[in-house]
Amino acid sequence: MRTVSLAALQFSCSWTRDDNIAKADRLVRQAARQGAQVALLPELFETPYFCAVQNSDYYDLAHPLSGHPTVAHFRRLAAELGVVIAVLVMGLASSAHAEQSRQNILNIYAWADYFPQSVVQKFQAETAIHVNYAVFDSPDAAETALSVGSSNYDIVTMNAVPHLAREIPHGFWKKLDQTQIPNARNADPQILHLMEKVDPGNAYAVPWMWRTTGIIYNADKAKALVGAIPANSLDMIFKREIVEKFARCGISILDSWQDILPVVAHYLGQAQLSTEPAQLGAVVRKLQEIRPFLRRIATAGYYEQLADGELCLAIGYSGDAMIARRTMPAR
Repeated sequence: MRTVSLAALQFSCSWTRDDNIAKADRLVRQAARQGAQVALLPELFETPYFCAVQNSDYYDLAHPLSGHPTVAHFRRLAAELGVVIAVLVMGLASSAHAEQSRQNILNIYAWADYFPQSVVQKFQAETAIHVNYAVFDSPDAAETALSVGSSNYDIVTMNAVPHLAREIPHGFWKKLDQTQIPNARNADPQILHLMEKVDPGNAYAVPWMWRTTGIIYNADKAKALVGAIPANSLDMIFKREIVEKFARCGISILDSWQDILPVVAHYLGQAQLSTEPAQLGAVVRKLQEIRPFLRRIATAGYYEQLADGELCLAIGYSGDAMIARRTMPAR
């Protein structure tokens, strides 16, 4: 058996390509002096690692594949040192090819499971357009990713309030060409009217789903734990003697203050969520009281755990409740 010495190199990159190449060159030489026979350079080491954000501005950093200067540099270095160097860089086939390829790609940025795989596969088969489906786990994280500009996403699912309302004035979104989406006329007129409060004229968004926030629970487990469901279902989470029982089978609430705090305020009899210290303090104290009984605080993935039986009670979204019910194993 032959032993091969391998060096996996990691280092921070700057915006200057030549500096990054020089740093990688020094590390490869150092690894070779220490006996490495194979040197693995970090992915896209010559440029900032931008893969977490699909920003077309970064494409300008690509070199043509033919005669790629970074590849040529490390090919010469490999021959000089007698080592194998693994180099993963960003290359450009041709601008015409890239434009043609982009026309056959649809980039979606959404919650998991909002576009089922069966639907994506059917769309791809019918249109010959490839779908890239990127997933976010909170609207705030999505907003941060989009805020850099030129995200290269074609379709994004975003909360109307507060996110879309504050993003439109800052130029996050491109106006819709209604002639290209004739089925938008099938959207519920009442919901379109409500959306005009944040999107005047429905110029930037089409309602994909209108959701509510409420209690999601496993009826069989709830009955076994507490018998009849309380008339005020929020008691299941906010009444101590009841939430203690549900803690045995797992409770989750949303990691979203704009969804959770108004629910707590409503439970406490407040007309609406207030910044008045006494009222807001009561909301915070109620959350602190139930915190020891919570298994999860999350806006993503909890519905899968509800379906799998790892959780039995949650404050969540109506759309997620439908997904949990749809994916729950048959009894």
